[in-house]
Amino acid sequence: MDSFDEELKERAKKEQPALPQGYEERMRRLCNSLVDEPKHPKRFNAACRRRWIAAAAAALFVILPNVSAPAAYAMQEIPLIGSVVRVVTLRNYFYQDEHHQISAQTPELQQAGNAGEQVNWKAGQYIDDLIQTFRQECENERYQGLDITYEVVTDTPDWFALRVDMVESAGGSRQRTRIYNIDKNTDQLVTLSSLFGENSGYAQCLKEEVQKQAAQQMKDDPADEYFLNETFTIEADQNFYRNQEGLLVLVFDEYTIAPGAMGSPE
Repeated sequence: MDSFDEELKERAKKEQPALPQGYEERMRRLCNSLVDEPKHPKRFNAACRRRWIAAAAAALFVILPNVSAPAAYAMQEIPLIGSVVRVVTLRNYFYQDEHHQISAQTPELQQAGNAGEQVNWKAGQYIDDLIQTFRQECENERYQGLDITYEVVTDTPDWFALRVDMVESAGGSRQRTRIYNIDKNTDQLVTLSSLFGENSGYAQCLKEEVQKQAAQQMKDDPADEYFLNETFTIEADQNFYRNQEGLLVLVFDEYTIAPGAMGSPE
């Protein structure tokens, strides 16, 4: 038994976590469902024991992180498990008929504080609205597709950013992005405007910086094209994130500041 096993065992002894309500009854029903009249009792008993071991191991893995805080922190050190505070797929939604197809992943932040709960609600509502709108538009017989995915773009001790991408196809394609940022130090869901003081002039400053970088990029690569005219503005709810180095990255939807061939410029 290595040092991690010893530490986990000692913490479990000290805390003596209780099983969740109803767990014992559920395990009893599970056992009863495995009982059968086998033709080969010895072979069946061996299979039954293997199922018991697998069920017990799975139950321990699920229960222990949720009832024992020290064990949860200790499990962060296990290779391939990662942080206990994580993002999982709450729901995979798939629909297909002769002309239409929807594939959507709904994320859920676990143990991410009040800000995480806000992200769960906002992202879930946003994805549900996209699906509902798409289904209403599916009354025609032309091909349409909707694909919704998510990814964690930043996860540092101070900052967390979750990106949700929507791609809609109907002959051509249209891409839209929404990013949710959490300041871990304050447990706050952060917008671009909340990063800066009132009357700071941040929008004009960022606009000029984007125009400067776009001009340099077009100079370096003539194939790139941006249309950042005087009507171009930085909105209060502009998509952004802080990268792993802490730098501010602005993300623009397809067609907003460049041709569709350039996707979503950052």
